[in-house]
Amino acid sequence: MSFRFLKGLAFLCAITATPVFATPTFYTDEASFQTAAGGISNLSIDEFDGLSTSFSSLMYNGSVDGSPATGLNVTANSSAGNIVDDNSSTYCLSGSCLRATGGSGNQWDFTFDEGSVYAFGLWLGDFATVGQSTLTLLTDTGAISSYVFPNQSRGTDNFFGIVDSTTQFVKASLTASTSGDIIGFDNVQWGGTTSVPEPGTLLLLGLGIVGLALVRRKRSKSNS
Repeated sequence: MSFRFLKGLAFLCAITATPVFATPTFYTDEASFQTAAGGISNLSIDEFDGLSTSFSSLMYNGSVDGSPATGLNVTANSSAGNIVDDNSSTYCLSGSCLRATGGSGNQWDFTFDEGSVYAFGLWLGDFATVGQSTLTLLTDTGAISSYVFPNQSRGTDNFFGIVDSTTQFVKASLTASTSGDIIGFDNVQWGGTTSVPEPGTLLLLGLGIVGLALVRRKRSKSNS
């Protein structure tokens, strides 16, 4: 193996061994979402089980009944999409949950007291039970995904979330296409951690280190 070849290999690996990260990824499986977010220990979760006072509002701030704030804020863009509390198993994954009505341009913005996050996900209760419905999730950084849920049976729960391991976002907005579709929001999760370089990046870095070591060894022999 020639000295010139080793030197070229080391240089090539060094300039190409830059971190490579995944683009925003959307999930319909909670376990996969939590793994991509760095594990459940890196996520805050609002299960809404502390709700004890009936309310109907354009905004939920995690402490509507005087309970400790969870750090989650949910805002509806119109009175037609008002957020109310519910404890029905039809809309809630367990215990209590938030409930709202989709369609007619209704939108719900989820923001977080801690500021920017890498991951956001939630369970949707009784979604798309009045017909096929498209759920759109948009972050303030421009990541967007629309997922078409087929007509569901009453009481069906679906998970939907996003992990963006390179760019934090401060808001996640949801819209649902079908008018009159009443939706439950439960076990909302947010937070996450940054990504680590992909295996290909680590391989290139390793090759670069090996190449540099061989070059140094070659030089030592030449000088001896």
